Amino acid sequence: MFTKPLEYICLPSALKESFEAISKNSHGLDGVSFQKFSQDLQQNLQELSQNIVEGKYAPEPLKTIEINKIGSDAKRKISLSAIKDKIVQMTLYTNLNPYYEKLFSDKSYAYRPKKSTIKALNRISDFFSRGLRVVIKTDIENFFDTINHAILLELLDKEIQDKSLIRVISLFMQTGSFKTLEYDKHTLGVHQGDILSPLLSNIYLNEMDKWLEHNEFTFVRYADDFILLFQNFHDAKETLPELRKFLSTLKLTLKESKTTITHVKDGFEFLGVRFEGKQRFIENERFQKSISKIHAFGKSKQPFFSFIKSTIMN
Repeated sequence: MFTKPLEYICLPSALKESFEAISKNSHGLDGVSFQKFSQDLQQNLQELSQNIVEGKYAPEPLKTIEINKIGSDAKRKISLSAIKDKIVQMTLYTNLNPYYEKLFSDKSYAYRPKKSTIKALNRISDFFSRGLRVVIKTDIENFFDTINHAILLELLDKEIQDKSLIRVISLFMQTGSFKTLEYDKHTLGVHQGDILSPLLSNIYLNEMDKWLEHNEFTFVRYADDFILLFQNFHDAKETLPELRKFLSTLKLTLKESKTTITHVKDGFEFLGVRFEGKQRFIENERFQKSISKIHAFGKSKQPFFSFIKSTIMN
């Protein structure tokens, strides 16, 4: 169990380390920039720490922006937090993530240190080499927007001793957002863009990972996008209804339009790569996007390695 108390986690010195680690480029609805917060840094951190310990802390409403989803006309909502709220989230993440890392499956590859898309793809190839060449390819319908708050809080309660820490996390989950002048309540899901959201999403889906491992299913998961691997079609077809039934206990459903059972020789796409027999191909759309970014380097004044880093992060 995670036993660190909230008052120890959120000491001014710890908040200062988080302040130095957060993004300096954006701010929330309160209009306080990184530079403005830093002008009276020690007092701001002392006041923030005191409010947290005394139970007076509450996050600011979020500012919502929309960005285009890759390969779609649909929009993805991104939530922008106030600087002080980013500091608190970063502090909680820095403390909680190492603890939860020990609980997560080695077949989960998103938002984790020493894990990556490439490692997930290589793991799949390794499973193919072991004769597991029938695949259920699927993902979860509107996963980030449908995470059930009550279930997530129950999961946190099992592992976190200090309930005041859980209360602060719940405040971030429940904080609403503004898009222009319209306020949206937040009773379901986690905010994409929040520092804590990737960890919370992995905590939630770790329940599925544990169920899969308990039943000796082979899988590779990257956030809510995952595959299960089998030796034959019969086992795959038998498993799919069981998977749907289990996910219903988490109040989640599969995205049926992206759920298929196939053999690797017939090909399938996962994480922007097409597997077909022993071959792997980058999807054309992703390839074209990468080419565009390389062309952009010619117009960029960034050093090469910093340009590559920013390209990978985006």
